[in-house]
Amino acid sequence: ENKVYLSGFCGAAGSALQMAQAYPHMFAGLLVYIPQQDFSLRMNLYNVDILAFYHAEVLVSGIPNSHVQQYYDELPKLVQLPVKGITHNDFLSLTAKADTIHYLLTKERCAYPKKLFYRTWMARHRTAYWITLDNIQRGAKVAEIQAEVEGNTIQIHTVGTDGLKIQIPPYLREYKDICVSINEHKRMLAVEDLPPVIHMSISDAGWEMTTESVPFSAKGTGLLDVYCNPVRVLYNSGNLQSIADVFAHPMCTGFNPKLLVDYPMIDLQKCDALPGNSSYVILEDVHTECAMIKELAPSCPVQYDSTGYSWNNERHDEEYCIWQILESPYASDQRVLLISSNNWAVFKKFLFFRHLILPTYLNGPQSFLNNEVLLLTRHGIYAAYENGGEMTKV
Repeated sequence: ENKVYLSGFCGAAGSALQMAQAYPHMFAGLLVYIPQQDFSLRMNLYNVDILAFYHAEVLVSGIPNSHVQQYYDELPKLVQLPVKGITHNDFLSLTAKADTIHYLLTKERCAYPKKLFYRTWMARHRTAYWITLDNIQRGAKVAEIQAEVEGNTIQIHTVGTDGLKIQIPPYLREYKDICVSINEHKRMLAVEDLPPVIHMSISDAGWEMTTESVPFSAKGTGLLDVYCNPVRVLYNSGNLQSIADVFAHPMCTGFNPKLLVDYPMIDLQKCDALPGNSSYVILEDVHTECAMIKELAPSCPVQYDSTGYSWNNERHDEEYCIWQILESPYASDQRVLLISSNNWAVFKKFLFFRHLILPTYLNGPQSFLNNEVLLLTRHGIYAAYENGGEMTKV
């Protein structure tokens, strides 16, 4: 488990960096050629060995190479290999060089680094080696952490989260007591009484030891969070079958956009109960009664009926199509994407009902589908990044 590596060329190099930025604790090293990346998350790679080949003359993701150099200089375990006078495709000849692969294989993962950085805008990505963030706070779009161990002291600075799960590094067990300092709030803890993992959460008195509690959140992934689990696509009206087929066969942005998935499609008028333990995409014509969909109504952030909808206690009587992500009432680790309309004839020509394309996230959240609520009306498209938040036009 300490010698797992990632490698990629061009777009795949960007995907390798992206995966390592999300899960830096899982990888010993990266070998990337002409990578594209989200530089806002670069410090997540602080403890990952990286061997990076790139064009010396070309802009990287529209950023001048002088700035890229500045970003990369912050990563102590990065080896940069700028190459001049070579075409994009000629880089492929470098990918089979044995010496670069052998160099990478000498590196091992460090499970308990004494200094770490981590930034996330996805509630699905919260682990930074031996520290896991509880959540991304309500009203915040990112959560960040910096941690450093000096002697018997763990110094932590964090923003955008309400709690931390800390796995005590083994090398601190040699001390009688350790000091945990979070945003200048210090606690002395007797090592002999400490469990392997402790949980700290913020209170009016500062950071206190508590029991772990991780609330439901689809922040960052938003409406697409449903595809992080096995999915069934349900519909309550025969005229929605063609749209159900779109959600049962999502696409990607790759050279070959076809994904090798074939999610089950189920007509709710022909079944008596929701099948299996999975997440659901539910397409609803609100003029067609369905008892199983009615069970979801109390948990919907947007309340609706056949003539209109209510958001944050404001009533709107108009034609609509509402997308909203919910925690499944049947299993807390599953999701429901509920899409409801009182006039499908108006909205079924909408772009995402023709092709559902799952984004790469190389440039951060997707403007439409990574919100937790999406509202289509004749006046435009509106979105709320989190349930109960402000609805803005997109």
